[in-house]
Amino acid sequence: MTRLAQARDEALETAQQRASYYAGKPGARMVRLLSVTEGAQGRSYGHDMMYANTQSMSVVSAESAPPPPSPVESGRIATSVTLFVQYALER
Repeated sequence: MTRLAQARDEALETAQQRASYYAGKPGARMVRLLSVTEGAQGRSYGHDMMYANTQSMSVVSAESAPPPPSPVESGRIATSVTLFVQYALER
């Protein structure tokens, strides 16, 4: 399961729990799911980009050592989903 699919499942479960809460109030009951509108977003945190070698460009002889590799910093990726969910509730 992808991170996005997992985020969708968790968001829908939260929406269902909230709808059940409201349906449990006196005089109300949940009838059916009317609509789901989704907005998804992936976001990067930390230094997860490769940094370019900042040395100036110049002609280098064949005997020169290659430049050191560009450092890559670790980071993490967070995925979130926003669902706008409508349920029909009846009294």
